[in-house]
Amino acid sequence: MNSAIDFITSGYVINVINMICLYLLLTQSLNIIFGLGRLLNLALISTYAIGAYTTAILAVNYNFTVIQTLPFSMLFGAIYAIIIALISLKLKDDDFIIASLAFASLTISILMNWNDLTRGVLGISDIPSIEIFGNKLSSSKIFLPYIFTFTILTLFFINIFFKSKYARALIAISEHPQASSSIGINNLKIKFIGLVFASILSALAGSIYASYYSYIDPFSFSLAEIIFILSIVIIGKPGSFWGVILATIFMAVLPESIRFLKIPQIIDGSMLFVEIPSSYLGHSRKLINAFVLLTVLYFNRTKIFPLTRKI
Repeated sequence: MNSAIDFITSGYVINVINMICLYLLLTQSLNIIFGLGRLLNLALISTYAIGAYTTAILAVNYNFTVIQTLPFSMLFGAIYAIIIALISLKLKDDDFIIASLAFASLTISILMNWNDLTRGVLGISDIPSIEIFGNKLSSSKIFLPYIFTFTILTLFFINIFFKSKYARALIAISEHPQASSSIGINNLKIKFIGLVFASILSALAGSIYASYYSYIDPFSFSLAEIIFILSIVIIGKPGSFWGVILATIFMAVLPESIRFLKIPQIIDGSMLFVEIPSSYLGHSRKLINAFVLLTVLYFNRTKIFPLTRKI
């Protein structure tokens, strides 16, 4: 019993919970614009990166506190989303996806090559922890109650948003753009607001990520990361608030179970069961994620992508 309690309260488990909280913010931000509006914005990983780098640069180079950097992170994330919207929002669905992919690639390229500002591939280290009421959140155990409370409150307001008229308008313009326009809905305005709101949320998640891990580099915001987030949203069913929450928890916990598996290996003529080498863990996670995604798509594809939805 004591060993089970020790495991649950260990730094490893707490770190997984903290990471789930961060992923919940990111997956729901994609769920807003893609799940409701069916607008696949791959550049959402860019605003995630902008939020993280804004916090890192202001905190490390200009001695801002992390709390002070949050409004700037959300502001720059919103500005970046506005730029994307002004350039790409009038494009058709497929063309918009390609444009958002171009923005995501451009952002990664800037982060890797603007050495004077971002320190290039070396990344930015020694990012200070969040400090609240004089309490520095410098460890995963101290960080947990704050990020958990913040995530619950944020999800509460997102859930209200999912039940709002605005969410129904997003669904309407994605299903019947001409009909929604004929009844007075401004399609571009609705998409614009949804894109900016989702980007602000992802930038906020990036700021918290940078402070929690105290180190970031461009590889933390690669296209593989947004594909993983997209996979979670698809598995949870795009547009489903609770489905995406459950999928986020499931996809975050499932790959971690690999750490506790043992594989047979012959050592000195005897077969022993040893832990999976850490170098294999990353590849194993990708295989599991791909397998789960393909399985869900195969057996549940008509429900995940219905031709029409209720408004």
